[in-house]
Amino acid sequence: MLYNKIMEADELIRAYFSAWEQHKFAPAEKYFTADIKYRECYGPVYEGLEEVQLWMNKMKERQVVLAWKIKRILPVNDSIRVVEWYFHAREDSEYDFDGVSIIEFEHGKMKKVSEYEAKHQTYRPLKPLTD
Repeated sequence: MLYNKIMEADELIRAYFSAWEQHKFAPAEKYFTADIKYRECYGPVYEGLEEVQLWMNKMKERQVVLAWKIKRILPVNDSIRVVEWYFHAREDSEYDFDGVSIIEFEHGKMKKVSEYEAKHQTYRPLKPLTD
C-alpha cells in the first residue's frame, strides 16, 4: 500500500510539472485539495482552489514555461515529497533557476506546496588553484 501511495504522489507531481511545460492544465482540483496552501519561491501565497485556479489562469496568459524539469523526487514518507527541479521560463524576458518543493499530500492530492529557489549558475570561489 505504501508503494502505491508513493507512486501515485510521484505521478501527480510529474503530471503537474508537465502541465506547466505543455501549457495544458487540468482544473486545479485534479492536483490539489480544496484547502490547498501554495507558497511560491519568491513570496506569493495562494490559499484554496479558487485562488490557485485564478493564479494558474493568470500565469497561462503572461508566462511561457520553457522547461520545468524534475531532477529527483525524494519520498519523506507516504504523504510528503521533496522535489528538486530546474525551471526556465519567459515573460518579458527569459529567466531560469533551480528549486526545491516540499509537497504534502492528503487523499491523493497536494495539500501544501512550499517552493524554494536557488541560482542556477554556480561557481566555486574557494576551489584550490592547481599548477
